[in-house]
Amino acid sequence: MSYTLAQAARAIGRNKTSVLRAIKSGKISAIRDEATGGWLIEPAELHRLYPPVADATPAAGDAMPRTGGAAERTGDSAERNAEAAPRTGEAAALRAQLDQERAERLRERADKNALIDDLRRRLDAAEEERRTTLRQLTALLTDQRSEQTRAVHKRGWWRFGARK
Repeated sequence: MSYTLAQAARAIGRNKTSVLRAIKSGKISAIRDEATGGWLIEPAELHRLYPPVADATPAAGDAMPRTGGAAERTGDSAERNAEAAPRTGEAAALRAQLDQERAERLRERADKNALIDDLRRRLDAAEEERRTTLRQLTALLTDQRSEQTRAVHKRGWWRFGARK
């Protein structure tokens, strides 16, 4: 149910000119009613910019002046409560859906973190294995060189006059 300019002003506790100024500046989107030429403003759009004022929500009979007493006002309150009940159920369903999506994202994040930890452990193990292999190769090459240098010193590098 859309607000008229006057209802919107009452809903936020401001003047009609303030609401009209917000519409003209583009802060609030509104459409013109083809039949009356007045502005129609969606409540969600209005309350996106301005907070609602207590007891300012329009009921079905707000367009017409009230002449009844307390009994008629009680009936309006009952209608408001009846309209609010389905909205509460919708809100609870939406809340449950959002909670479920959040829990799913948390599970996905935990799975990703576990995978990252596993990959880090594997990378650390591979790095340690590479270092060990490099040390072993260095030790083998060093031993071979020392054997070759010992053999050269043993027989001498100059063959002339070498003893056998």
